[in-house]
Amino acid sequence: MTRPSIDPRAPRRTNAKGVLWLGWAVSTAGLLAVSGVLFSEAVTFSDTRQFQGQFDPTLSRQPLVLPAQIPLAAVLVHEGEDVKQGQRVALFDQKQLEGQISHLRSVAAVNALERECLLSSAMTLRLPVEETDSQNGANLEAKAALRRCRLRHRENALARERLTQTRQELSTRAAITHREALERLRLTPPAFRRVLSLRAAIERGALDAAVAELDLEMAEEVLSQDRKVQADVRSLEIEARDLNRKISFFESYYKTPHLIAPQPGRVTRVRHLPLHEGFVADTTLVHLETELPGHYSATMTMPINQAELLPQGARVFVRFSGLPSTQPPLAAHATGIQRVFTSDAGEPLALVGLELRLDSLKTGNMQQVVSHLRGGLGRSTITAKLADSTLISVVRPSIERIRSYF
Repeated sequence: MTRPSIDPRAPRRTNAKGVLWLGWAVSTAGLLAVSGVLFSEAVTFSDTRQFQGQFDPTLSRQPLVLPAQIPLAAVLVHEGEDVKQGQRVALFDQKQLEGQISHLRSVAAVNALERECLLSSAMTLRLPVEETDSQNGANLEAKAALRRCRLRHRENALARERLTQTRQELSTRAAITHREALERLRLTPPAFRRVLSLRAAIERGALDAAVAELDLEMAEEVLSQDRKVQADVRSLEIEARDLNRKISFFESYYKTPHLIAPQPGRVTRVRHLPLHEGFVADTTLVHLETELPGHYSATMTMPINQAELLPQGARVFVRFSGLPSTQPPLAAHATGIQRVFTSDAGEPLALVGLELRLDSLKTGNMQQVVSHLRGGLGRSTITAKLADSTLISVVRPSIERIRSYF
């Protein structure tokens, strides 16, 4: 028999009124949050700050390079000078180029001579350079190459002759040994002739094996000599191709001995290089600055603390000093801080880049407006004004800064 249990606590019941109040509280909080976001986006603040800046054409700076080993005779332009496309900027030293070409051709001729000698098996090869007693450099180099080649042929022939002589000595020794064995057999009693015959055969076999080994060694020597000669010839052929490329390179500058401006522009720098001598590597001689048609940029100056808070791509409206006040401002976007400096009063400032949209100008002749803006000086003063900001855009940087601390 089980005892009845009694729960002294009151029965639990759902409080419908509490749930209703909780739902109303959550809904009200959500509504207030949405209203706050919409209000912060709807409320705008007109930014009255104005910043001064410059409007410039975008410039391309191109170095004009003096090729390696090309001697310079004269520079035909000066710093600040405007040049046209195809204008002569510098003059190459044709006399020095002619001397280099002549020297390279003589070296190529010596190279061909040495290759011909190495590939020739005739030891009595005669060439025109041997028939003259001229002491110029070309003949001396040719004679040295010919003697070097002939010395190689003589060394190879001497090695082959040494092996041939050793083989002939072994062959002679084998023949004498065979005749000596025959005489012994004739004077030896019949009972011992069998033994002497076997001994003579062994000696003759050993001598024949030595001769065969010398034949193999001679063949290997000939093959090794041929491989070395072919390697030398290949090396000379590579050198000859390099010489021919150099000759063609120098001849191209000898035929057109001028450094030409590839495009119009202004000379911003001229290096004072020594004349009548070549350089090991390509060397920049002139810096040419050219305007890119249709490409323009602008900058505005503002305090560094305000520039750091300016987001990338922020909208900016630009007015030009050369345009009438009725002309609407030009839309632009901030591209970031380009340079930080200090004003004369000691205030830290930043140079902020702007990306312009020239298509927002309400005019039919864009190039005429741009030319007017530049005013013949290559630049125009601008006044930049930031776009109207909303409450949320003002508060967002502070919120982001607070988040960075957590």
